[in-house]
Parts: sequence; C-alpha cells; structure tokens
Amino acid sequence: MAEREIDAGVTYATRLFRAPGTAADIAFPIVNVQANPAKPPGRGGVVLPAEGGRWMVTLAGTRGGEPTGDPEAFTDFALALDDPVIGELIKGAEPLTGVVTSRSTANRRRYYEKSAHWPDGFTVLGDAVAGYNPVYGHGITVAAQSALAVRDTLRAAGITAPGTARRLQRATARPVGAAWDLAVGQDAFYPGAADTPPTLLERLLARFVDRAVATGARNPRALRALLDVMSLDRPATRLFSADMLVPMLLGPKRPPLPGPPLTDTERASVTSGP
Repeated sequence: MAEREIDAGVTYATRLFRAPGTAADIAFPIVNVQANPAKPPGRGGVVLPAEGGRWMVTLAGTRGGEPTGDPEAFTDFALALDDPVIGELIKGAEPLTGVVTSRSTANRRRYYEKSAHWPDGFTVLGDAVAGYNPVYGHGITVAAQSALAVRDTLRAAGITAPGTARRLQRATARPVGAAWDLAVGQDAFYPGAADTPPTLLERLLARFVDRAVATGARNPRALRALLDVMSLDRPATRLFSADMLVPMLLGPKRPPLPGPPLTDTERASVTSGP
C-alpha cells in the first residue's frame, strides 16, 4: 500500500490569557497572522476568543523558527511575526496558563483505494486513512464527509454485494483527496517537508491558491469563494467560479489593507479598564 508524508516541521505553542481590558464584553474577532511558505521559516499565530472571557493564543513556526515552551519568550515571539498585532494585543494581558507545545503536525496519507486486492466487509475511514496538519482543521470534516460517502454508496449497492467494500474505499478517498491537496499545496513548500520536491501539479495548485488568496484579500466575493473551499464546505471547483475568476483576471479594485482590519472600538477595548 502506498503512503506519503508531508511534514512542514511546524511547532505550535498555545497559552490561555484573560481577555485584556473590556475585550470580553464585545464580539472581538479572531485575529490570524498567516505563515508564508515563500519566506521560511514560516511563522504565524492566532488569537481565538473563547468562553469565560478568555483568549486562546497559538503561535507557530516551521524548522528554524519554532516557538518554545518558555513563558517569558511567548509575547516576544508574537511581536516578531511579520505583523506584530498578536504581540501587541497580548502584551498587557494576564496569562492564565503556562505554554503547551505540540509537534505532531505532519500530513500523512495511506492510499488504501489503490490496493490491488481489498477484502469484502472492511472499510478504513478517518485518521487511519489520512491525518492533516491541525492548522487546517480538516480532520473531523473529512471524517464526516467520508461517512456521508459510505451512506450514499450503500444506498446504491447492498452492503453484502461483491465489491462493495472496494467501492466504499474509493468513494471515501474523494473527500480525503480534496483536503489533502489543499494542505499539501502549502506545507510541501517548507524546507525539509518531504523527501521529494513538490510535483508539477502541486506547484501549479500552490501558485493558483496564492493568486486566489491575494484576490480574496481585495474582493469580498472572491474571499467568500476561497473560504468556501478552505473550509471544505464547497469543492475546489468553486475557485473557478465567476466570483473568483472575474476579479482575478480583471485585477484588484481595492489597494491592500495597510494593516490588520481591527476597528477603533476593538483596539480600544484591549487597553480600556473593566
């Protein structure tokens, strides 16, 4: 059975903070600084407002730029990102926990659907087929989509019919492949991610996704198409819809944002008293 692993070498460091100022009293947005494969080591982070007036803050870095478990270095790492917004938001916040790190971030896929022989009455789903870098949040979604593929296949053929197990395995490979292409299209470009360089298809896909991201940053309709695909809500063909292709071909109508799109109210809430 064929297997493949793409490991961008990402280390994650997570810490809980009390939401600073009065930020817990408003609908404070998720703040994300995305790592850039074109500028290794890739570093990024996210602020995720959570229940109980807390913020979950996760920082990430690839080989040569990893965050550590040192609490004293956490905010400094955030301030050193390409945009220091996360560090600026948490530098006055009260930490509620220590720093927890994780390095289990490889993308791994087993191509069961390509096996020459497959036993009847046996199907493999979920993480046993593929696991993804958790930054993409695709694992549970793919497992659910695979379960739906099993349901639809069994509606068309009896569970005991010869060859049903093979049809099930091939059907469940489709949502797995869609999420895999999205994840690998980014992670394969970090140094040391794989024993072999990205394939031509992966390079072309990465270039197109980069163009889609740049277009989405300046066009709301294109952004919606991009998020539909990245969240696995719609198939990748959504990126070839008019919502994406028209603004991509015509070029941006808006200049890039000069900085993170936080409102004055959101920024003020971080430093205001309770």
